[in-house]
Amino acid sequence: IIEPYASMQLLPLNDDSNDYNYNFEICDYDTKTDCRKGSKLANQLSDTFTFECTPHTIYKIKVLEFNAITNIKTDRMADSTVICMYVRRDIEALTDVDLADTLDALHAMWEYGDEEGQALYGKKFHSASYFSEAHHFNSAWQMSDHIHEGLGFIPQHIKLTNFVENVMQAINPAVTMPYWEFTKDVAEGKTIFDSYMFTEKTFGTLTQPKDLRMGFQYKSESYDLGVIPNGRWANLLSSPTRFEGILSGYGFLKAPWSMNPSKYVTRYASLTPGLPSCTNYYRVLSMSNSFTSILDTIQKDPHASVHSVIGNTYGCDKFEELRTLGLIIDDDMAHIGMCKSWSYLMKDLYRNNYIKPDTSCSNTARSLLDESTETEEDISNSNNRSISPRDSDVCGYVCNADLHDQLPAFLQSMVNKKYVSSELTTDDWNLMRDFVCSGGASQVFIGTHMESASSADPSFWPVHPTQERLLQAKFIVNNIKLEDMVWPASTSEGYICETPNCFIEEYNDQEKGYYEECCYGHYQYDQLLNFVTGDPNSYFGQTNHEVLLATNPLLDSYSMNYVYDEFDWSHCTGDDDIMGLLKTQYLNHKDK
Repeated sequence: IIEPYASMQLLPLNDDSNDYNYNFEICDYDTKTDCRKGSKLANQLSDTFTFECTPHTIYKIKVLEFNAITNIKTDRMADSTVICMYVRRDIEALTDVDLADTLDALHAMWEYGDEEGQALYGKKFHSASYFSEAHHFNSAWQMSDHIHEGLGFIPQHIKLTNFVENVMQAINPAVTMPYWEFTKDVAEGKTIFDSYMFTEKTFGTLTQPKDLRMGFQYKSESYDLGVIPNGRWANLLSSPTRFEGILSGYGFLKAPWSMNPSKYVTRYASLTPGLPSCTNYYRVLSMSNSFTSILDTIQKDPHASVHSVIGNTYGCDKFEELRTLGLIIDDDMAHIGMCKSWSYLMKDLYRNNYIKPDTSCSNTARSLLDESTETEEDISNSNNRSISPRDSDVCGYVCNADLHDQLPAFLQSMVNKKYVSSELTTDDWNLMRDFVCSGGASQVFIGTHMESASSADPSFWPVHPTQERLLQAKFIVNNIKLEDMVWPASTSEGYICETPNCFIEEYNDQEKGYYEECCYGHYQYDQLLNFVTGDPNSYFGQTNHEVLLATNPLLDSYSMNYVYDEFDWSHCTGDDDIMGLLKTQYLNHKDK
């Protein structure tokens, strides 16, 4: 390949190349123009050359070889073609200059609004808020998540990532979106706090909580302590919301099921959960299931905990009351598990119309939340078997009065049984309801990476190229062709998304139904919801099918402007020997 705007050199690979000199010429294949000529003398580096080329343009390369002593031309020559393509690289593999150029281009999206940025960089420019809104608008609606929890996850995120990369290249045409190979961090024994991703020169360091397992708590850390502390994005603020149909507790672009009052982009990182490992990747790559199974699995264990470990949860000490009352098992691991999964339960309550956020929250409510913490002594001295009510001025969830009696049973069906006693009574589950509706449940909230507007955190963007790279490896070694890339046309024919039965307020006041809209975004020919106009009934961009055809390296339809630098997981060893697995799978499928 020829890489646009990159400084390149010729490197002969024959073992005796130091005995020869080389002359080379590279020209546009069709026009025979846009040529570069140069030479490489024995034991020296070649002349450098650069092309300001358009991806997928074909060039003809001709290399002649001469004896280094006699300067007589030999019979060996190269006469072939190369293609202009960008290269996406592991963020750790970037040189210091390339890293700075890449992150400076990305940071410009936070530095300028659309109008100012387009005046500087052209009509392709959009600000970071534009893309935060795109992700939020497609994932925060009450009916369902249109870009997660279904088959559309990977193509929808490829679309969003490529939009951002296009803006970066409008700012600096030499850069690409890097990927973050987090399984290498795990293989090297690093925690999230040790990762190269989170240094001052990359995406800013992570503040460590006092308790690395429980994480950030009221008794030891302010919720604003989760702010990005340094680097380009230090003290990054959350954007305000502009979507009237998606509720927000404090007016920020944040998930309706998370009452995070911080005005900042927040990271409440801790050691639980951990990053995806080689084991998670091995399982995906060893799958011989259908194409839809691959699409479904790739979003889960090989991906989901990345956002969970960075964004994580604030306020696990709020569960000490439930632990004292016997509502959760009196064990640290159960306590941690309940806390770290709490936002998923609140999301289910929101999707099923049991809760909505109080939208009248104010700065006064923010300050009262800081002061609302009970001490362990307060809780242990209470003989009253009831949930401590939150201060009337502290913002919380508004529970649906019409579903008040059904809520305890729903909680019982949804709470992970590993965290609660099997002997909880009806009264106990009523107390759990009280914790949600009038207690401290809303004061347990998540950081930005776990939000519907998770893309507001700049470290979001190198995550999903990692998943696309994994998918491309699967395409190659399993020889997945066009005829294999199909999925059900309706939920009656097979799995499309996790919420085929959803609540749509304008259809019916209280009942859920199997509506086609429930899984929109996850069907084969779906697009993104139109976040530009804010109309959830209009659509934007490529279809899922078009994106998957464009990213399959085996098809003539491959139209991404980039390739990945390598498919190398040699850091995965032992039972997770991915390179051995890929070789075996390739040999098994290459004749298909």
